[in-house]
Amino acid sequence: MLITLILAMLLFAILSSLLLAIWIYKDATLRGDTKKWLWILLSFMMGGMFGNVPVGIILYLVFRKSSQKMCHDCAHFMNTTARYCEHCGAYSDEVYQEPGLKRNRHLKFLFASGIAFILMVGSGISTAVVAVANPTAFESLGEMVENKFSDWEWNVGMIAVNTSFFNNRWNFNYIRMGSSQRQNFTFHEGEALNVAITMDEGQTLTLIIEQGDNTESFEFTETEIDFQHILENFEPGRLTVRLRGGGLRNVKGTISLE
Repeated sequence: MLITLILAMLLFAILSSLLLAIWIYKDATLRGDTKKWLWILLSFMMGGMFGNVPVGIILYLVFRKSSQKMCHDCAHFMNTTARYCEHCGAYSDEVYQEPGLKRNRHLKFLFASGIAFILMVGSGISTAVVAVANPTAFESLGEMVENKFSDWEWNVGMIAVNTSFFNNRWNFNYIRMGSSQRQNFTFHEGEALNVAITMDEGQTLTLIIEQGDNTESFEFTETEIDFQHILENFEPGRLTVRLRGGGLRNVKGTISLE
């Protein structure tokens, strides 16, 4: 129920923004406004900044280009409020509204956008009501997401400093390491994996060596790791080295093939 409401809210938000963009495009085109794409971009930006509140459409309605009419004498376009043609000076009685400029301005897209916006708000209110009535709903949703993605590899360091790789030498300094970090090496016959790492006390770091289906792993708990491993079970070519241990702090070191 909860995830359905959240998805519905997101869907209506996207639909409202798209319909609003279509209306702005069509209205600006009829008005001869060359900045129509800027107005569309602004409407999306305002929607993102203010939670899809139609700030963009308010700005467009305030600052959009006014309707134009064409001079009967010289065919020059000017504002409908102008009493005289700014090009030839003809009096306003001799001007008329441009035939192609319709009054409705494609209002069906604007109305549809408004309806989608109302449905989005309704979905958000329903989500809040469900969350209040069932406080464990979000916890269940979090558990579902965690179970769904628990086996994924996230190659993300939350904060990393001076991380580099050159000539089969991986240098890193993670203030707080993500769940999994990896680096690809080029292995030549006879080379060994050299590991020199320091980290805070009371942590467990797992080092994994992979090549196709061939995998070897090692666990380290000491604060200073000085480890060398002969890669006799691997073939020359690409080799992947992973570091696992989500949330580990002050992990600094060098891994190289020599």
